[in-house]
Amino acid sequence: MALFRSKRLAVQQKKVDEQTARISALSALLAEYKSRIALFEKALVDGTMEIENLSREGMERVLNEYEEKHYRALSDIERELDELGRK
Repeated sequence: MALFRSKRLAVQQKKVDEQTARISALSALLAEYKSRIALFEKALVDGTMEIENLSREGMERVLNEYEEKHYRALSDIERELDELGRK
């Protein structure tokens, strides 16, 4: 009986460890997206776009893509935390 309980606890701990690793990876991804969003927003405002002869439409499209990725990563973190909290 104790062996069964230990094995069950080990399986549960492995799941928690995997979720923690996913949350850490998503957090790093979230920080990267946030950094890129700030970079593109700055380029759109400070004149870098014009100096480098970049397309405003293209810059805004890429900015929107990073904002969407940022939102998805944040949603994934929230989902992982919810699952972790239910255990």
